[in-house]
Amino acid sequence: MVTLCVFAHQDDEMAMGGRILRSTRRGDRVRCVYLTDGSGWGIDPSRRDDESRAVLAALGVAAEDVFFVGAAGAGGEGERVPDGNLVNALPATWARLVDLAGGWDVDEVLCPAYEGGHMDHDAANVLAIALGRMLDVPAGVRQFPLYNGWGTRGGRFRVMHPSPGMGQVRTRRLAVRDGLTVIALVRHYRSQRKTWLGLSPEAFVKLVVMRREYSSTAEPGAVLDRPHPGPLFYERRFGFDYDEWRRGADAFVADHAPWRAAVSGD
Repeated sequence: MVTLCVFAHQDDEMAMGGRILRSTRRGDRVRCVYLTDGSGWGIDPSRRDDESRAVLAALGVAAEDVFFVGAAGAGGEGERVPDGNLVNALPATWARLVDLAGGWDVDEVLCPAYEGGHMDHDAANVLAIALGRMLDVPAGVRQFPLYNGWGTRGGRFRVMHPSPGMGQVRTRRLAVRDGLTVIALVRHYRSQRKTWLGLSPEAFVKLVVMRREYSSTAEPGAVLDRPHPGPLFYERRFGFDYDEWRRGADAFVADHAPWRAAVSGD
């Protein structure tokens, strides 16, 4: 079995670390693709690449199965896709994805949830759905929450917690050993220390105490609506307006099969 993970950033793999670990342990091939260069907040992109390589290696992913399409286009050409701007680079990023993975045999696609937590996560969800349709993936596209602001105010957020945009959620029970293995990998994200100081406590509760992994099928129709009522976390935290995200996403979905009929009204 071949699993393709579509990530926005170098650390998004934590959202589905338990799932990746299960797949590699049973001998599946796991390929991972990163869609932005991770350069937000002045961090050296190569540093973040190395951090994620270390995490994926610990999860059993082979080095030759890790790809960074946000760094440059095919042959090293093209502009980088910076952290925070994926929704405005969907066509170019899609072209890079197709060049890379268009001929791959893939059994399932995993991606960040459509949850309103980070604008790039939601944009990666759109690209994963389109890629799953293009590759005719048998098991479909499965999404995993990382963080969102559903039911919170101000700077508060929930970690690895489902939100309305995910639809019907499935819960998988983790072994304590696996939860501890995944949460311990946070130590590799040295460039993201501040971020993971905030995310780790609830991630520990979900993975080790509650032993839960949430996921759901990523449905094309879900990304046509707001992830949940009220202000989204990326609006509150990053000042990125949902209407701007909507414009970038709509320009992309209008031209792609999973949504064409719905957008045209046919």
